[in-house]
Amino acid sequence: IRIPSGVAGQDVLAAWFPAKSTLYVGEQCPVTLKIYVPRALNPTSWGMPEPEKNNCLAWRFNPPSRDSLGEVIIDNNSYISAPFQTTLSGISAGTATFGPTSLNIVSRQRRMDPRRGIVISDKSLSLELPAIDFRILPLPPGAPDGFKGAVGRFSLRAESKNATIKDTDAAEVLIWIEGEGNLENIEAPQPGGPGWKVIDSSKVERGGERRHIRGAVTFRQILRPEPSATLPTTIPPYELSFFNPDNQSYYTLSTAAIPISVQRTLTAPPQGPTQTTSPPDPETQTPEQMSDILGFIKHSQSGPPSGAGKLTSYLRHYWQLIPALLCLVLVAIPLSHRIKAYRQSNSGHRDRKQALKAISEAADTKTFYRRAGRFIEQWLNPDEELKQILAERDEHCFSADQKENTGISAERRQQITDLLKRHAKLCLIVMLACLSICPLRAASDASDQAEPATTRPTDASQAGNKALVALEQGRYQTAIELYEEQYPDPDHTPADILYNIGNCHYHLEQAGPAALAWRRALAKQPDHRQARKNLRFVELKEGAIVPEIKLWQEKLSTQPLSLYQILYQASLWLLLIIIFVLRVIKPAYKTPLIVIALLMPFTALTGVLGSYFYPDSDFRTPFDQQAVCLKQTSLYSQAHREAQTSMTLSSCSLITINSTRDSWLHITTADEQSGWVESKSVARVMQAD
Repeated sequence: IRIPSGVAGQDVLAAWFPAKSTLYVGEQCPVTLKIYVPRALNPTSWGMPEPEKNNCLAWRFNPPSRDSLGEVIIDNNSYISAPFQTTLSGISAGTATFGPTSLNIVSRQRRMDPRRGIVISDKSLSLELPAIDFRILPLPPGAPDGFKGAVGRFSLRAESKNATIKDTDAAEVLIWIEGEGNLENIEAPQPGGPGWKVIDSSKVERGGERRHIRGAVTFRQILRPEPSATLPTTIPPYELSFFNPDNQSYYTLSTAAIPISVQRTLTAPPQGPTQTTSPPDPETQTPEQMSDILGFIKHSQSGPPSGAGKLTSYLRHYWQLIPALLCLVLVAIPLSHRIKAYRQSNSGHRDRKQALKAISEAADTKTFYRRAGRFIEQWLNPDEELKQILAERDEHCFSADQKENTGISAERRQQITDLLKRHAKLCLIVMLACLSICPLRAASDASDQAEPATTRPTDASQAGNKALVALEQGRYQTAIELYEEQYPDPDHTPADILYNIGNCHYHLEQAGPAALAWRRALAKQPDHRQARKNLRFVELKEGAIVPEIKLWQEKLSTQPLSLYQILYQASLWLLLIIIFVLRVIKPAYKTPLIVIALLMPFTALTGVLGSYFYPDSDFRTPFDQQAVCLKQTSLYSQAHREAQTSMTLSSCSLITINSTRDSWLHITTADEQSGWVESKSVARVMQAD
């Protein structure tokens, strides 16, 4: 194809090089567009072809790289060749048109200007390329049952990342499809037998290689064993059916069964004659053993604590006031000594001032020296200058062969007085500094660390009483409305009320809102045992994607979270009290106290670790960044419904919200998958401020 460039009568040549001109529906075909530009045009920049597409799909062209540029001779003219490559596929049987195509190329020209010399200028060459047609054939009949549009030549393999699981756990399977064809459009193969439920199936992003017709695609599937009397010993084979356009035949590939060991934790269904045994108590069962959720909490049967219960409630919330008061008493002992010493220092300061005044008022030399010497010996630590004054005193007052004293000069008298005053002030400063250094600090703010009392509103309101009546009558939607009327803000709703709301949603077959209400209850009260068990039960039932809870973390939840918090708080208080006792009281038997003090950091660390790893399923992110899927939700690669779906999230799945864009949320799942979901399909655990 010759295309006039409009520059110096030069023509640009172009040619289409499709691998095929006849394709089956869905078959991938490499297409190359080559542009030949005369070297005289000196092309410096290559634009991107923008073809029209009719009944076909094609990736955006790959621009030519520096290494792909070449030089050819056509009709004795030198051309620079640039290849543009893409992959095309037909949509339906008939004719597919690719083009026409527009392309801009920048040509750099040099010309001689009489005034400025050589002038370099760039000119854009706009090229219009004609379209090419493809014949699209329908796929022949006889496709196998499992055929889902795979066209090409492929191989299939699969493996499990788990060798042993519990019947309540999930197994992760990786599936690889390699070969040549429409890899990007292939759907994930499914296991070809019973015994397993596919919880999630996602494709690993291929990046830039998805433009190529040859390569590999990886799928990641999460499977859970279905409840049954017989546990599976293998994951059934995976099958892939495809059409090979080279020989117009269908093929079905199958992997070998994947061996896996499944250990039973659920209670096996009874076999044989029915035994007259009482049903197990749900309160003592694990969520994996439960057959239904725990019942409602009847608030009307329990009022605010009174008597011994009220005292226990106060002690639970304000117990830290007791060690704080004990620490204050221990601090008061050295503090009283310090005050007493300060008072004594003030009394000595007055005596020194009076003694200095008496020295300055001495009438004769002997009296002056006697008073100065007495002051030095009583109040000061003599240095060389003060010893000189004492020597002068001995010479004037106590020498056996002293001569008649002619008196002390006024200048020397003033020097001695100033020297004594200076040493007296220095001595006072040192003494006050020593008194002010105390290794003990008052724990006056210890009471601030006490947990604030949490009170639950009573059910005295009319709406609360009506809600209880609705629960007893099985009118669960009415009960939800009455509870929400009484507590319109979920962030300020008591945990027990949120628990009951979750139970109502569950009985209405609304698993997602039920899980949301129970998570809100746990956000308010992490050690709410009933909410935790019901939440775990419904997550297992729905196959939700949630943070994995280890067995040892489940053991932690057998005790309330407050126990671990009190453990490390009490350990620190006890350590502080022992330090005060050892420094202030100084008991005769110190060894037991020292041993206990050495143990306290370890018990405090135990409490800290227990609190940190307590299975509250919060992703270690703030609750206002968490959300629950209200229903089965698609995860998109881009923030619009036409984008490719990367995976499907089950109802009740817990996610972390990263950012928002209009009616879309960018989220991260518990298994570290990221993407976009519609905001209407999820709800936050706690409202953002």
